[in-house]
Amino acid sequence: MRIVAALLAGLVFASGAYAQMSLKDKSPETAQALKLAEEAVAVGKQGQAEAIVTKAEEAKNQAIAAQKNFTSYNLQRAVTLLSEAIAEGEKGQTDTATAKAQTAVDVLKSSAPVDPNLP
Repeated sequence: MRIVAALLAGLVFASGAYAQMSLKDKSPETAQALKLAEEAVAVGKQGQAEAIVTKAEEAKNQAIAAQKNFTSYNLQRAVTLLSEAIAEGEKGQTDTATAKAQTAVDVLKSSAPVDPNLP
């Protein structure tokens, strides 16, 4: 009985530690998505609408690839934000596209859900 309790405690601890890792630490695809999203922000700050679209599309594709290994609220949110950044960039709204890409970066770096309805 003690062995079972110890094993369960170890599993709970390990899963808790995994949950506390940021998305970028969970797979190479999420780390690449983060890198590309950061590059999208950088080119967006330079006013390059076409470049932000390209980088955001690459980041989105990596985030989608990461979802094949695991999924999470944050990963889904990052894909949505990158899609919005692409749409804004295609309209020439570089500032809005950059802001969306920056939010995607923040989400990819975080380990907790970004939901305004949560306390």
